[in-house]
Amino acid sequence: MKIPWWVVSFASVALVAAASSQDPHLSSARVVFQTNYGDIEFGFFPSVAPQTVDHIFKLVRLGCYNTNHFFRVDKGFVAQVADVVGGRSAPMNEEQSKEAKKTVAGEFSDVKHVRGILSMGRYDDPNSAQSSFSMLLGNAPHLDGQYAIFGKVTKGDDTLTKLEQLPTRKEGMFVMPTERITILSSYYYDTEMESCEEEKSVLKRRLAASAVEVERQINLEYQGIKSVPLQVSSAIKEAPGPSNILALPGSGDSSVSKKSGAQNALVVGPSLQPKAQSDGGISGKSTALITAPGSSERNFSTSAIMERIPSKWPRPVWRPPWKNYRVISGHLGWVRSVAFDPSNLWFCTGSADRTIKIWDVGSGRLKLTLTGHIEQVRGLAVSQRHTYMFSAGDDKMVKCWDLEQNKAVRSYHGHLSGVYCLALHPTIDLLLTGGRDSVCRVWDIRTKVQVFALSGHDNTVCSVFTRPTDPQVVTGSHDSTIKFWDLRYGKTMLTLTHHKKSVRAMALHPTEHCFASASADNIKKFNLPKGEFLHNMLSQQKTIINAMAVNEDGVMATGGDNGSLWFWDWKSGHNFQQAQTIVQPGSLDSEAGIYAACYDITGTRLVTCEADKTIKMWKEDEDATPETHPLNFKPPKDIRRF
Repeated sequence: MKIPWWVVSFASVALVAAASSQDPHLSSARVVFQTNYGDIEFGFFPSVAPQTVDHIFKLVRLGCYNTNHFFRVDKGFVAQVADVVGGRSAPMNEEQSKEAKKTVAGEFSDVKHVRGILSMGRYDDPNSAQSSFSMLLGNAPHLDGQYAIFGKVTKGDDTLTKLEQLPTRKEGMFVMPTERITILSSYYYDTEMESCEEEKSVLKRRLAASAVEVERQINLEYQGIKSVPLQVSSAIKEAPGPSNILALPGSGDSSVSKKSGAQNALVVGPSLQPKAQSDGGISGKSTALITAPGSSERNFSTSAIMERIPSKWPRPVWRPPWKNYRVISGHLGWVRSVAFDPSNLWFCTGSADRTIKIWDVGSGRLKLTLTGHIEQVRGLAVSQRHTYMFSAGDDKMVKCWDLEQNKAVRSYHGHLSGVYCLALHPTIDLLLTGGRDSVCRVWDIRTKVQVFALSGHDNTVCSVFTRPTDPQVVTGSHDSTIKFWDLRYGKTMLTLTHHKKSVRAMALHPTEHCFASASADNIKKFNLPKGEFLHNMLSQQKTIINAMAVNEDGVMATGGDNGSLWFWDWKSGHNFQQAQTIVQPGSLDSEAGIYAACYDITGTRLVTCEADKTIKMWKEDEDATPETHPLNFKPPKDIRRF
């Protein structure tokens, strides 16, 4: 039977209506914007706007939306992300700029503009969309078919509600927030990913390190010499054999390897007697000391059965060694200073070639070169609160650079000779600089007024750091002293005279209330705020130490004039790696000096600035295990207390 044409037409219309009433397919990719008011997660509609989705997702992968902002928040209507070309506070590299300037053809659909929908912004030209888009805060049917919809918000509606409550002002047709709503960072993931090999390998390394530490603690607990009550157990033998305690199997079975992927649990089995019980046990054959309960008398009749007092020195945790994975060459002179951007997207270096260069952290590519100093640039700092960078050099000049205009906007005049170091106060707008005139000067960033001239050192002030609470300023000098300063009165609070030679580098721990100072005689650790001496590091680098840095994990790196780069465990002072930098081809062996070192914001990458005109980047060796790089630690017998 022939079906009438109007029946077919009616059925087709019904199918189209049913399809349009359903939500479009949401892909498994998710993007998260981390703002200063909370996180916003969204997904994509690749079947609705494939070109737009590819473009936006590529911008996210390149990090283009980091440091961008929401320039428009109209309650009940839209929250609009600014175009990345003019909205970011950080400069873009060449690849980011190229992608951000592309336009996308208008992919208009019958998907409705309702709350949570992502819709591209554009000019009058329907094919002029670039990187700005809106998150709908309510239903907007008048936008249907006029703007390209490419996704929707999947999590973070509470954050959008917070944005709607912020105070706003009206400028023309736009309702704009009075405070900047910054996209601090962005990341993406796939909801269908089942495993991550890199994270699994990291977990395996940590498991191996933990297992070795557990075995050591158990051996120390059950096999060391301990005081026991008067009742003598038959289990105490003169030469104890293998004991059934919790231990790992032999190295042939217990190695945690990336290739096998197996994880061995702790099992009951025989354990090997430690070769050396440096924490207080008697090597070889031993007997337990038997004392009466509560008695503190020690038997001195023979040293063979004398109780040994275990060392109280903290044992370092196992750490993988660090390796050099990138060498950046671009400066024409010694590289003297380095500083990281708070967003961790780029870092800057100052050199004896009188330039400041800005490099991309991920790729190591040169982003920008700034000129203006007429002598070598000795110090750099990037503000966490403003789009400013500060530099100081041997030309007595201290400059403030506006990173939005890429030019020097202020100069601070007052030093009588070269400026060797500088630091920014973490909570107030103050800049501190120290130099060859033996003075640490405190500047008001905005007015360029010198607030204080902290005088008291007898020689060059070559290192300085600041903290939010007293002592807010700490300086180190070639006169071998360290001074704590009262920032309210501009006077000395305390002078530390523990060093015998110039204090060229200091490092404040990111989380603990203590700091370390480096000199040619030793590396020392002090407590804050009172400056109590804690201990010396357990080894001597025996060179002039110019650079020092410590991360939150407690890994401290020190670089010397001879090119030595040593890594230390912060808590115990154990030196777990001694690396030697290699000069680039064409340089002299004597140009292996390290002048500056700095960790990135995450603490997983280390940058060193060197005399062979290169910048080297270091990271942990992912393939290292406690078996391939065992911890060789002996507690100190006679630690120096000065």
